[in-house]
Amino acid sequence: MGVNEGKNPHKYYCTVCKKPKFGYETYEFVSLFAKGILIFLLIVSCKSPTYNPDNDPNVLDWYIDGDTIIYTKQDSIKDEYERRKYIDSLFPEN
Repeated sequence: MGVNEGKNPHKYYCTVCKKPKFGYETYEFVSLFAKGILIFLLIVSCKSPTYNPDNDPNVLDWYIDGDTIIYTKQDSIKDEYERRKYIDSLFPEN
């Protein structure tokens, strides 16, 4: 029994030019390779979003002094409350 006996000879060779055809396995490999490259490029090109206090509407002021110091609206409210408590403690109601 020959190598191609019992098999479809048109599966591997073009009927017009008699050159070998690309098989499904080659197509599958090229397809997976292309998908892999696209996924790799997507992962490499994605940048993690960085926090920018200038764009945060809740941040009133910020600076860097060895560590980033951020002063928010909540901090302002808390400080105003403490300030009012201190002023009221200076003039106690009798």
